[in-house]
Amino acid sequence: MRINTTLTIISGGQTGVDQGALDAALDLGSPCGGWCPAGRVDEDGIIPARFPLRELTLGGYKARTIRNLCTADGTLIIYFGDLEGGTELTASHCIKIRKPYRLINGCEISPERAAVVAREFVQRRRLRSLNIAGPRASRRPEGYAYAYSLVKGLLNPPPALNESVSGRLPAKALLAHQDEYPSDEGKHWDQNTGRTQAQSEGASDTNDDEVNG
Repeated sequence: MRINTTLTIISGGQTGVDQGALDAALDLGSPCGGWCPAGRVDEDGIIPARFPLRELTLGGYKARTIRNLCTADGTLIIYFGDLEGGTELTASHCIKIRKPYRLINGCEISPERAAVVAREFVQRRRLRSLNIAGPRASRRPEGYAYAYSLVKGLLNPPPALNESVSGRLPAKALLAHQDEYPSDEGKHWDQNTGRTQAQSEGASDTNDDEVNG
């Protein structure tokens, strides 16, 4: 079994997609991390201690979402049917700060096929950290299992898996920009410090109010 241990999975610890992605990485022994809201809150109360997340000093879900996508080399956005709420915010902010991202419609593509898309995205962009974003469990109960299977397939792909992908497309404005922007070379997630490499080398860290923007 050949597991990708060079790619760090980043997510915010919310129920659903976030926790599914992190659990897959943990189960495979792959590096993972990310930022979570002050107080380590999720919709069920407190984010489980097994997730190695860094807590924001100030700020809630929006601040966490923006901090993670700013920190990661690229973002994979999982949605089901329509982009809305936090997933739409994630895509819009990726466009705003020119970060590469990829949209995955879970209603139209299996997690196994989505893993192929994600792997091609990671390889083409030479990403060393990938932020996984998507709806919470109360909005999409299937999100946890979908993200778990996708990330497991991404980090530990089965042999000879090569499928074409098709499906319903999201809003043209968002689709037009996905995967368009180059990742920032040298600005990779450091699991120990919770900062990008460039930040660790002297660039000033932004405070939570600035990230929340």
